[in-house]
Amino acid sequence: MRWSPDGTITALPIPADIPHPHSTPVDINESGSITGFTSDVPGIGVYRALRWAPDGTVTELEPLPGDTQANPRGIAEDGTVAGYSQGPTGVRRAVKWAPDGTVTRLAPLPGETDSLPSLVNDNGTVVGRVSTNNRQYAVRWNRDGTVTDITAHVASPSAINGAGAVSGWGRDRHGFRLDPDGTAVDLGLDADTRAIGTDGTTVGCYYHGPHQKTAAKWAPDGTATALEHLPGDTNGWAFDINDAGTAVGRTSRFLNVSSEVGQAAKWAPDGTVTALGALPGATRSGAYHINSAGTVAGSSHTSSGEEHAVVWRP
Repeated sequence: MRWSPDGTITALPIPADIPHPHSTPVDINESGSITGFTSDVPGIGVYRALRWAPDGTVTELEPLPGDTQANPRGIAEDGTVAGYSQGPTGVRRAVKWAPDGTVTRLAPLPGETDSLPSLVNDNGTVVGRVSTNNRQYAVRWNRDGTVTDITAHVASPSAINGAGAVSGWGRDRHGFRLDPDGTAVDLGLDADTRAIGTDGTTVGCYYHGPHQKTAAKWAPDGTATALEHLPGDTNGWAFDINDAGTAVGRTSRFLNVSSEVGQAAKWAPDGTVTALGALPGATRSGAYHINSAGTVAGSSHTSSGEEHAVVWRP
């Protein structure tokens, strides 16, 4: 679904030959192109990768020959998408889709058994994880096609900005940001980062108990600031931040020990939190990415319980 500037709602289309009722966006670029996936069951099941142009035109991104499904993880400014292709055995292989849809495998490490990109920046550099029979590596796939091991500081990378700064988990449960010059900034125990702004400001959440997390923002020097939850909510997670310092994410509350209800949230640079809302008749939503124009990509459940990709426009 798409929220237009005048408040009307139109559907982001799914190719007619895809029967899956659920769709989720994973990234938006500065031009307003979005990448995401459909699945037969929300969050699991069979994935089909999609890319929506700014006008809503949808293109399916095919897996590698012989594979049966594909899942995108990020989109660069030129429309290049990074993600993985998966075969019947469950093995994932990191790939890039060119703007014309051509799929190419990213360079493997020797002995690789599984590879999973996390994100691609606007320069086409990808970060992610590679597994071999003996261990797991954090890696950066460079534009020239080479792959670099960055495990020394970041065990599980989750984000990369345009300058090449990378954030993610360290092996001791600390969050880290690895700057392009090799400087590592410790973001603290149980810091789970999801995005890095141009200036190095990082957003995500920190954990402080079983099933308890608070949305957070880390300044370039590593200083953390908690982000306010929406009224009535007890948990929060920031997923992205744009160049203006506006962050988006999700805050939630537990209905019981096994049921959680979340709603899409936007934080202004001063920390003020605003609810973005959900589709008519629904209460569950999440905001996952925001570009410099303030366009937000996320998802919302419908009144019938299906999850749909949505866009909030300023």
